Amino acid sequence: QVRMVKFHANPQAKSVGDVFTFTLIITNSGGAAAAFNTVRMADAIPAGLTYGGVIAGAPFVCTFTTPYVDCNNTTVAMPANSSSTILITVTVAAAATNPMLNAAKVGATADPQNPRQTTALTRAAALLCTGTDVPSLGCAADPVPLTADLQILKRQRVGTAGAFVTTPVGVVVGGTVQFELTISNAAGSAFVRTVTFADTIPNAFSTITIASAIGSGTPAALGCAAGLAGNLLNGTVTSMAAGSTCTIIVQVVANANNPGVTNTAAISIPSGISDTVSTNNTSSVNTVVGYTNMSILKTNGATTATAGQTTAYTITISNLGPTAAPGTVVTDAAVQGLSCTAVTCASSVINMCPSANPPIGSLQVGGLTIGPAFAPGETLTLVVSCTVTATGI
Repeated sequence: QVRMVKFHANPQAKSVGDVFTFTLIITNSGGAAAAFNTVRMADAIPAGLTYGGVIAGAPFVCTFTTPYVDCNNTTVAMPANSSSTILITVTVAAAATNPMLNAAKVGATADPQNPRQTTALTRAAALLCTGTDVPSLGCAADPVPLTADLQILKRQRVGTAGAFVTTPVGVVVGGTVQFELTISNAAGSAFVRTVTFADTIPNAFSTITIASAIGSGTPAALGCAAGLAGNLLNGTVTSMAAGSTCTIIVQVVANANNPGVTNTAAISIPSGISDTVSTNNTSSVNTVVGYTNMSILKTNGATTATAGQTTAYTITISNLGPTAAPGTVVTDAAVQGLSCTAVTCASSVINMCPSANPPIGSLQVGGLTIGPAFAPGETLTLVVSCTVTATGI
């Protein structure tokens, strides 16, 4: 009765360039010795591992023919109730990818449940092995997780041009927002297959479309694609070399006021990969819809006034963000004791003032409309000229 187990030492996960050893222990637990040249073992070295050598314990002699290590008790019998250890050294190549499984098969002529086969058939049987005695007696398999740093970064911008940012942005109801999802496999990582990602777009947004999906890098990420099912975006990158990226741009329309909606995207780590930095597997942005922080300051500089004196009031209106405030109206109603006759307007950007000298009556009744957008960070200044008509003001 000839069986086998195989394993490699901790840490189980291996990185590109790591050198390590598979240990195979072949045991004859039957009541009789296995005659010479009646026990055969084949180990299929998986793609992505570079063979470095084999040390065979008695009574085995081993040879290597890419990608197989073949061992036989060529000249010596294997005693009853004995074990033999075979050590196979390998190096993780840059092209190593998931899932990685090193499988082997052993058989003996005198074992009715696990008979010895030809070299070709033993090799073929090894490729089918997925575990100890699975799917057949004499099988042994050792999975090798590979290390990688898979990352996702989510950014956003208002509109369809300009830089994407990770900081909060503001948008008016009906305005367009684009979200950028960048999935990457950091330099030094293993080659990764089948990376999936997901992003549930909040209900504050509608009219969701995928604007683009582009793989990049050398070599570029392949199979960079995403689809939509309602507000749920799901995507897959079929293969990612170290240093490659997949970039998805999603376009939405803001449809409901919200003081701050958080949108989170996440990647899933595929089988056979040990991710080295879990904190970058999710990424979030915050979007303010229909809310902004407006500031108005009125100053005069005078502490006293007398009848007949002229004075000027400076009114400064600022949009502190994060959302544009189109249609903002500023009003400075007339008061008793002052006769205001003129107003000037200046702004931090062109076209915000209705004119350089808007009508004072419009400011006092109905108000002046500031336009067209009044974006975050913009400022408008009015100077109102008045004459004091009464004392005690």
